[in-house]
Amino acid sequence: MAVDAVGEHEARAAARAGRLKSRYFEITLAAEGVLICYRHIVADPFGRRIGSSEVRHRMTLRLKHLGGVQSPMADAAIEIPFSAERAAAVARAIEILDGDIDALKRKPLTPKTVKSVLGITGVERVRWSRDGRLPAMEDPSFFGNGCRSVPFHTYRPETISALMADPRILATWREIDARQAMGKDSMAGPSLDPDEQGDPAKEDCMPPAGGKAP
Repeated sequence: MAVDAVGEHEARAAARAGRLKSRYFEITLAAEGVLICYRHIVADPFGRRIGSSEVRHRMTLRLKHLGGVQSPMADAAIEIPFSAERAAAVARAIEILDGDIDALKRKPLTPKTVKSVLGITGVERVRWSRDGRLPAMEDPSFFGNGCRSVPFHTYRPETISALMADPRILATWREIDARQAMGKDSMAGPSLDPDEQGDPAKEDCMPPAGGKAP
């Protein structure tokens, strides 16, 4: 009994000393072990929800070998029996879980999300993607199944984060588009002097978007 009491004291001391840390999960000590709560993992910087079922599945996968089970004492929490001997293994499992959440947040962004977080139109997204200003991922994703699946381009989170951090980039792109549109309108006007139409070599040679942008 004395040895068990010492082991429990060491385990709790290790947890309090910060050996059990997480960037996403709330970790608390319970009577019989450690509670890892996932209630507050709901969204990433782009407003996408990370479903509790997805998080719970990953937690079950990572903590199963440690005896982790859904806690009957707390909602949205996994309980793990804890001791001094298991401290390193539990800490490693939590570290892996943090990595899983990082991976979820690195998932490609859909056109809808990109338009929403950047405040751009579908036409702008298509235009800037085609001319390379807003690079999409090389391999398209697909919506639907079988012969009814529809390809669409997705975007790297780091690309969109950079644009969110500096709104001047989008403002500059819009100014460029406006100048190009004015130049094209001038060239199309039948009453203008040809010498005032500008240099055709500077015009945007990008093909028309065609159809409604997603």
